[in-house]
Amino acid sequence: MVNHSMLPYSQLSVTRLVNELYFKERVGGKKWLNIPAAFDTETSSFIDEHDLKESAIVYVWMFGICGTVIYGRELSEFVDLIHALNSALIKLDSRLIVYIHFAKYDFSFIKYLFEWDKVFLKENRDVLFADYGNIEFRDSLVLSGGQSLENIGKKLRVKTEKAVGNL
Repeated sequence: MVNHSMLPYSQLSVTRLVNELYFKERVGGKKWLNIPAAFDTETSSFIDEHDLKESAIVYVWMFGICGTVIYGRELSEFVDLIHALNSALIKLDSRLIVYIHFAKYDFSFIKYLFEWDKVFLKENRDVLFADYGNIEFRDSLVLSGGQSLENIGKKLRVKTEKAVGNL
């Protein structure tokens, strides 16, 4: 499965995915998956015509793991993915770190979808990390010293550029 591809959630085999991952021992005997993993959403905002308040919806989510990007249109699919991945990690007595760049924003769409074990906030709604079972979501914006994805990409000289501006 590690072939640097896009994979619709409907075609995902979590068992196959977990069987292809690599582990690394850490202090305390905990095993951590030694792989890159990240979560992102694409959203659209609008003014609700009934109450004239600004609202936003997720129209696609993406979960990148080990070079494969799994995506879906419904957040319920993401919840199913995380539940299945967490179950597999529990059986393997292992943990996974998932990075969210600017978690304060993306976390606002998923905060009520899970029963979190631990959430650490810098300030109100400013999530630094959140634990769900054996999965830890961390804010990569904070870890990067507040750098935008555009600037990180430039510094790392990656071939793909972050789209910015009024798209």
